[in-house]
Amino acid sequence: MVVGSTEVRQLTTGAGFDVNARFAPDGRQIAFVRRQDELRQRRIMLVSAVGGSAAKLSDFPVADAVIAWSGDGKAIIAGRDPVDDPGGDRGLYAVPLAGGEPRALTRAAPPMVHVDPTVSPDGRRLAFVACRTAVLMRYDCDLNVVDIAPDLTTSPSRRVVTMPMISGPVWETDGKSLIFAGDPDGMVLYLWKVDADRRSAPERIEAAGRNVGEQVALARGDHLAFSRVEDDYEIVRVAIAQPPVTLISSSLTEAQATYSDDGRRIAFSSDRSGTSAVWVAEADGAAPRQLTDEPNLLEASPKWSPGGKRIAFGAVSPEGHTQIRVVDAEGGVTTRLTFGPEAQDLPFWSRDGRWVYYSSGHGEGITRVPARGGTPEPIITGGAGLIASESTDGQSIVFQPKKGDSPLLERSLAGGPVRQVLPCVQAGAFAVHAKGIYYIPCGAGPNPVVHLLGTSDHRDRPVFSLKAYAAYAGWSLAVSPDGNAMLYSTLASMRGDLWMIENFR
Repeated sequence: MVVGSTEVRQLTTGAGFDVNARFAPDGRQIAFVRRQDELRQRRIMLVSAVGGSAAKLSDFPVADAVIAWSGDGKAIIAGRDPVDDPGGDRGLYAVPLAGGEPRALTRAAPPMVHVDPTVSPDGRRLAFVACRTAVLMRYDCDLNVVDIAPDLTTSPSRRVVTMPMISGPVWETDGKSLIFAGDPDGMVLYLWKVDADRRSAPERIEAAGRNVGEQVALARGDHLAFSRVEDDYEIVRVAIAQPPVTLISSSLTEAQATYSDDGRRIAFSSDRSGTSAVWVAEADGAAPRQLTDEPNLLEASPKWSPGGKRIAFGAVSPEGHTQIRVVDAEGGVTTRLTFGPEAQDLPFWSRDGRWVYYSSGHGEGITRVPARGGTPEPIITGGAGLIASESTDGQSIVFQPKKGDSPLLERSLAGGPVRQVLPCVQAGAFAVHAKGIYYIPCGAGPNPVVHLLGTSDHRDRPVFSLKAYAAYAGWSLAVSPDGNAMLYSTLASMRGDLWMIENFR
């Protein structure tokens, strides 16, 4: 006997891209976000749960596709689009269903952005993500909680946890814990569970594995649903006055390419073998060969030593700690250079090959360690971007003051004042070269033009035109020794599947 049937009905039609449906607390309405194009014109829409015409709630410019209902169902909580008002407040707002001006719930001064609101089951607490970079990719984030009263007044925010990447928090049904996607090393997203009152450290949900999606985790009873994403990045080569061509590709990820000093070889990271490892290939992409294969380590961010005999790279341990290692360019046993619990990643060599520099503490500074091992020495403290480089004469460090889009600065290794080189460079998108500094200016978009600030004439001129540049996938530009070509990464495809953990505790 048939006791029921499944019915699928289309609720919205027409122009736009409708995402992130959220049922009202009483189940009678659905709020969602309609995007009119890739980056702009996101608006909150409402439609009856039984169907009908969708109506725009207001002209409030939504910062992100993630929205939430207030506990009483009388308002939609969303962040304001920073592109709409670059210098304005970037906190969360309650947009009333009855009309009227949106009401600020949290305040965030640029470059901070508040996103991903989620209301506790009892409607009394609001959790959200606060990131210092969140336009192209979220980075340097806090998971915060505020108390929210029936009249929508809020308490000062309380920080629950900090990680380089945090996304998609949801409350457990008991309203005591939060589940979120996060990464303590800024490379791979995992699922985590944390007590909202900070009575214990975050606990990684090992059963979910790695590469979870950014908007994940819906906990209902003892079931946990989430997505797992597989990105396929390719390495692309572009030469002056020529179109980009794919150089290295597979069904999985190839990224972070870098040239050897003589321009004859390329080192890059790839997970085509099942786990992230360092690979090498000829300059034309031929003869790719896996160089590292350390058990239980995720290896990436390779950089050639001067002369091309050794390669430094970052390695993530099973405990989530990133360390700097080096390996002979022909292969063999790797040597660990750094120790301790703080993040140590994205290495680069001194011009004389005596030192290996790296980003320490998730961008809190730049440190160097002797290339043959020894005591680390802080170089830039008090905040620095993840990427830095020695000047071509080896006398100074070129860096950004934070992990997001920011000025490019220079300071002598002997000390002294900091000098601004460029007013705004996309995060990590620069390379110090004998011809000058290659860089991508802020706001360049997905098809940016790489500029060159010349060493001798100090002229700023366009050099390379990129297509579908994957910001943050390569972490710094890879320019050939002669300055006539560049390597970068592009996202060829993305696949996401839904997964379920049963009997979740």
